[in-house]
Amino acid sequence: MHRIRLGNELLSFGYDEGLVSEKKSYGRNQSIESEARIYDMMSYYFYINDKLDDALSTALIALPLCEKSGDEQLLGNCINNIGVFYQRKGLFGQAITYMERVYNLDLKAKDKSGMSSTMNNLATLYLATGQPETALSYVLPAINMERELGDRERLAIRLGLASDIWLEMGQIEKALSCVDEAYKLDHEDKREGNAAIRLSQKASVLIALGEDIEAEKCLIEAIPILEKKNNITSIAICYNQLGQLYYKEGLYKLAERTYRQAYEHASKAGSDYVKKKSLRGLWLCQKYLGKLEDALHTLEEYTQLTEKIADDRADSAVEDFRVRYETKEKEDKLIREQEMSKVKLVVVICLSVFSLLLCVLLALSYRMLRIRRRQAKILTKNQEVKNKLLSLVPAISDNTKSEILKEIVDNIETMDDVPKMTSRELEIVKLCCEGLTSKEIARKLNVSVRTIDTHKSNIFKKLSISSTLELIKYAVKAGIYTPQN
Repeated sequence: MHRIRLGNELLSFGYDEGLVSEKKSYGRNQSIESEARIYDMMSYYFYINDKLDDALSTALIALPLCEKSGDEQLLGNCINNIGVFYQRKGLFGQAITYMERVYNLDLKAKDKSGMSSTMNNLATLYLATGQPETALSYVLPAINMERELGDRERLAIRLGLASDIWLEMGQIEKALSCVDEAYKLDHEDKREGNAAIRLSQKASVLIALGEDIEAEKCLIEAIPILEKKNNITSIAICYNQLGQLYYKEGLYKLAERTYRQAYEHASKAGSDYVKKKSLRGLWLCQKYLGKLEDALHTLEEYTQLTEKIADDRADSAVEDFRVRYETKEKEDKLIREQEMSKVKLVVVICLSVFSLLLCVLLALSYRMLRIRRRQAKILTKNQEVKNKLLSLVPAISDNTKSEILKEIVDNIETMDDVPKMTSRELEIVKLCCEGLTSKEIARKLNVSVRTIDTHKSNIFKKLSISSTLELIKYAVKAGIYTPQN
């Protein structure tokens, strides 16, 4: 309980500081969810303070806790963060693995806004891994979604990315059209930081068009705004672009200084991918300026960073395989559990049906047993009456009375078969005796003629007769029906 209380205090502090979006307290039975949310909050705290490695390691601790918590929104947020952190480190293959998991969660939740964000991230990653066609297949639907949702800020982001993709594919006019629309949206809505990023993207398009002067103007305008917004990674990218322009113009000293600024900002941001580009530019400038010792030192650092990125990507591939394997295992386990649930349901249904049939069978058996006992009782009583009557025959001297007595005994013997018929059959026998046809009986009893004929057939079989006339004779003789004079 002490741990839970401390956790709630941490989350309350995080809410006050803007680290979590909602204020929520947890009880003893929610310890896993509480701990998952705390680690998720910590990873975000490290991220906004440019401690990327700490952010990633903390998010990886949060992931299994988020999976156990059962909160899919929290899980999606955690997986998304891990993907972003890997992306910032330049480990794009690993980032794609996590972003695909987020995309599946968004599809499951039918969250268009979430799907758009995830598709944008996946497009960025596929572009970085040299798959612009795949990237385009994600970003174009995301643009349509944002046009439908009416979110101008997010639409500008999607258009900016589309510009980078079209540029990579050599479609420069389409790239320029997208980035101009994106810049217009951000500029009109006074989003200075975003507009500065669009200027950086436009500079790339202008460089491809050979309009270096216009590209330089865009970058010089963007850098102060990005510094004001403390967007360190974007500043590093802009300085790399400027360095490229200065080197192309033969301004090697200025290019060297610019690349160094890019290196410092990329190091601060923890972006190895951007840092690698700045080191390569710096090495080219130093080599051209004859600073061989500095060039050698830069080349050594560039080589080490390249090897580190390669190792990280190898580790990423292993981790990617592990994540995919574990995901597949979880999916298979879920499928097995679902199949087992279906089997259990079928077994329960079968047992229920069997139990119901057994109950019906027992009820019928009990009813038959009662009928047989009743029949046996009637037969026993009839036998007693017959025995008593027959014992009187020798004492009667009048032959006529004696014959009448024997006839009564015969009638009692005939009545022994009566209990074997159902109440419905006895009713039909009486109606037949009253002279009603099958059709008239059916109308009176509100059943079909076929049903009446079936009952009559059963009665004939039981009494071993073959006609309605015989049935009437039997009914009169057995006392079932008494003719009215």
